[in-house]
Amino acid sequence: MFKGTYLKIYCVIFFTYIYSMGYTQQVPRSTLYMLHQNSYNPAETAIDELGDINIVVREQYLNFPKSSGPQAIWFNTSFPLTFLHSGIGISLRNQTQGFENRMDFKCNYSYKIKLQNGILALGLGLGGANLGWDIENPIYPDGSSDTYIDTKIASQENFLNFLFDFGVYYKIRNVYTSFAITEMNQPQLKYESSSGQFYKRHFWYSLGYEYKTSNPMLTIQPSLLVKSTLASTQLNLDALFAYNKTIVGGLSYSSSNDISVIFGAKFGENSKFNGMRAFFSYDIVTSKISTQTAGNLELMVGYSFALSVDKVNKSYKSVRFL
Repeated sequence: MFKGTYLKIYCVIFFTYIYSMGYTQQVPRSTLYMLHQNSYNPAETAIDELGDINIVVREQYLNFPKSSGPQAIWFNTSFPLTFLHSGIGISLRNQTQGFENRMDFKCNYSYKIKLQNGILALGLGLGGANLGWDIENPIYPDGSSDTYIDTKIASQENFLNFLFDFGVYYKIRNVYTSFAITEMNQPQLKYESSSGQFYKRHFWYSLGYEYKTSNPMLTIQPSLLVKSTLASTQLNLDALFAYNKTIVGGLSYSSSNDISVIFGAKFGENSKFNGMRAFFSYDIVTSKISTQTAGNLELMVGYSFALSVDKVNKSYKSVRFL
């Protein structure tokens, strides 16, 4: 009954995707999203009562001339406030696409409530987004210049806007699910007497499960992520395999026509590298653009640590490897 319920949820999400399939690069895609979910859901902040620092670097469309393919960097920190049943953190994201540069910075807060046999967390994220351009010797396909670029972008003009995020997270036994809304206020880019869309409101839904096999050394962790602006939707389906809770490998499929290989390692209490983890993914692009690129590469390193000075005899595990 329990497994059947979550199978139905997967089916609903899948058919929702079929009816609204599309793709947006306004918010960058991350193949390793399950390792830094607090980047887009503030409710995930310090959810496991551990301090955490991580950085993720993504290079999309390798071999594009002059490294003009989209690039993204995420940096996240989180710290538990156990006495307040809360967590706080900082999330930064830098994205470059051609001559465009976006920098988002947010302060996250989460509040946790014990609900039946699980944990419910509510989160808020407040910050800002900076959009700017850096053009040197622009090339125009039709040979003529562009007045807007000449007068606005080339002048290094930047736009700064307020950002507001909200998220919900729930975990019970080996299952977690979450929902978040980012760019809730949909900031506008204003110039002269008109304005344009700066960020559209994004909706995020994720679901993950840790399945223990008959082999105590092996676990399987399927997950999914749906990212949507309602006008366009992107789906990620993933299956990771963990051996001895240390070596991790798996596959991922994205509706952006990528098939990805994921590999990494995380170290537990019995290792001198306790709390450290490192992962990488390689996306095989299957769309027509594959003739122009060698694929996408993503790297992630992180470190989790306990802030309490008291020695507590307990084990730690997470579906999301945080």
